[in-house]
Amino acid sequence: MGEGPPLLIRRDAQRALSLAIAWFLAIPALVLGYLAVVLPLAAVLPADCFRETCERQPFDPSPLLLAAACLILVGIGSLVLYRLTYGPARLAWTVVAVIGSLLVVAALAFDAANGLGWEVALITFAWPMAPGLMAIDGAWRSRRSPGSS
Repeated sequence: MGEGPPLLIRRDAQRALSLAIAWFLAIPALVLGYLAVVLPLAAVLPADCFRETCERQPFDPSPLLLAAACLILVGIGSLVLYRLTYGPARLAWTVVAVIGSLLVVAALAFDAANGLGWEVALITFAWPMAPGLMAIDGAWRSRRSPGSS
């Protein structure tokens, strides 16, 4: 039989982490995609102007490019961290738990800073609190069953 690369067996903890990473990266990617379509169109649409001279601001794609570059770097870092969770070292799961906790704390701090309104709480629960909770869940599952992760 042929010798192939070793297979990676996904356990419950890796499944929870992969969902957390996908959720964490999907929402900013959708927002960036939406803005990449809408912002150039806004420069083409007619503007309401009640002054005698109207100046149109040209579209500058550099903020979108910077945000997309940051999202790509975060995605690469997430994939590297995900791959490290397959190893025997517990450090990767500790890092996952810390990142998840920071996401939850950031969401709660944003809620508190904006007056604990329902709209803000729903938005911050969708992102970044939910991916943070899923990352913490994955780290907890890996800790509960050390022989299976």
